Amino acid sequence: HIYQPNQISFISCVTGIEVNDLSALYWWRVAREPIELNAALAFIEQKNNFNYIDMSPSGEYKNHLGSLLDEHTSSKIYTILNPWQRNELKQFQNVIEETSLQTLT
Repeated sequence: HIYQPNQISFISCVTGIEVNDLSALYWWRVAREPIELNAALAFIEQKNNFNYIDMSPSGEYKNHLGSLLDEHTSSKIYTILNPWQRNELKQFQNVIEETSLQTLT
């Protein structure tokens, strides 16, 4: 197989930094090593403010990410899925529209 280089940055929760080598060895490390979410977020946040989209089934990571981000960040966290509502597609469309507008202004 011939793999093309990444078109977007891939920030690893294994290394806490940007990675370009997504070989089988890397994915083995993903499965076996501890997640370095704090380091990855710190790496990302030093570059800019971002929009994070929580795609977990219950939206539980929004609170977790919020507790890890600096209180002065302008980054935003959005949730898509909610166990009490069944409007995921509409919610996803709303997030895409809002985040697209932010990049245009």
